[in-house]
Amino acid sequence: MQMRCTAKAAAFGIFVSLSLTVSATASETVRNTYDAKGRLTNVDGSNSGSGSRVYSFDKADNRTRMQNTGAGATVLNGDAENPAVSNYAYNPSAPDLVFYGGAGIAQNGGAWGFPAPWSGNQVFFIQASGNTAGYVEMKAVRLTVGQRYQFAFASAQRPGFPANNMKIYIDGNLVWDAPPDTADRFTPHPTQSFIASKDTATIRFAATPTSYDSSSAVDAVSVQPLN
Repeated sequence: MQMRCTAKAAAFGIFVSLSLTVSATASETVRNTYDAKGRLTNVDGSNSGSGSRVYSFDKADNRTRMQNTGAGATVLNGDAENPAVSNYAYNPSAPDLVFYGGAGIAQNGGAWGFPAPWSGNQVFFIQASGNTAGYVEMKAVRLTVGQRYQFAFASAQRPGFPANNMKIYIDGNLVWDAPPDTADRFTPHPTQSFIASKDTATIRFAATPTSYDSSSAVDAVSVQPLN
């Protein structure tokens, strides 16, 4: 841990900046900066690839804004590449992912028969069968509060099986209810836009319950800011 205190002349007196560097892990360094009132004004994790956060305050010392800088917004494990599976796996233990019911990861060329992935070598699958349905959830991080964003993804039907209406939820709000376009290839789509109310957002891809076996595949989930 390293502390550094500096005094700077300002138009209305002396501004004191306290910089605290903390080695969180062997590969991560985070630097916190505080102003003269002891308020956290900056969290700098750029050395570890996690970007920075800048905090603003009003005259009553209320935090009014948090802005992410440096590394941009991203979806954690949105490409289905981690963990690597052999053929396919239901509900695998995967970093930053939540699986429920008939959901998992399928390898290109495996038993599920999906077309070639939009990116990489693996895709998510969500299956409905016997009036039960699976879903997969993932998280977008490093969002800027107040910024408008849009998720994007690619999807495909399972060849040789009935199409299933795929439902997409952003933080619990339904933004998509339609089957993938085709079983021949993955087709890219954007979701409805949303305004970030916090620095993370959860997106869920869910199958619609059916009495028969039907499935969809999802790949290349991303998030991007809109002007």
